[in-house]
Amino acid sequence: GSISRSLSEQKDAGTTSELGRVNLVLRSLSGLAKTLISTTPEEVPDRVMDAVFEHIPGDRGFLMLYDDKRNLKPKVVRYRNNDDGQITISKTIADKVTKDRVAILTSDAQVDPRFSKGESVWFHGIRSALCAPLWKGDDVIGIIHVDSPIQTKTFSTEDLELLSVLSNYAAIAIQQANLNQKIQEEKASRERLEKYFSPNVANRILSEGEQEVQEVEVSVLFADIVGFTQLAEQMRPQSVAELLNEFFSRMEEPIFQHEG
Repeated sequence: GSISRSLSEQKDAGTTSELGRVNLVLRSLSGLAKTLISTTPEEVPDRVMDAVFEHIPGDRGFLMLYDDKRNLKPKVVRYRNNDDGQITISKTIADKVTKDRVAILTSDAQVDPRFSKGESVWFHGIRSALCAPLWKGDDVIGIIHVDSPIQTKTFSTEDLELLSVLSNYAAIAIQQANLNQKIQEEKASRERLEKYFSPNVANRILSEGEQEVQEVEVSVLFADIVGFTQLAEQMRPQSVAELLNEFFSRMEEPIFQHEG
């Protein structure tokens, strides 16, 4: 009877501990999601790697993004013990994750048959490793890689599932942050253009981009306010600004009607 109670108590304690871990992870993910909403593209990788190292027992972690030439470039390099060693990531593992769009867990990459032909695995001495793609739809923008160069069987399937979730968060957040940044850049460009061009012309410039030099027939209007110099000498600066704003507002309507 006492043995049965002891086993039952251990099982209950284990279940309670696991539920506590799950709740902690969920709270962390919820907080991460809120943080990523208002984070700039440059800050997203760091915030994601903070969450990775908080919940996954890796010694090293790399978040890498593809550049325009489809080369992986490190955005965050993290070591649990403040090591500043070189990045040693297996091209074999990275290529498989990117190609198959699936997260990978290996308890010992040195004897894993999936990487038996991967020279980079042997060369870098990779043992336990997790690697997940950053992707949305058909677009793979990078990877998150976490490993332990010394120990085997460091990670669990729960760690793999969590890294997959974090990689999805990261991919969506990075793409959303980049989109928001492009929107803000376009808004700033539009505001600059609309100081000098009609909305239609500004739209055309933004949509068509830089154009080649063209020869066209145009009409040019030169207009001046009679006696403006003498008038301005007797006016306060604010009154001069109001006068010019009124003048330009009246001139703007017919000019913009003709896409001037």
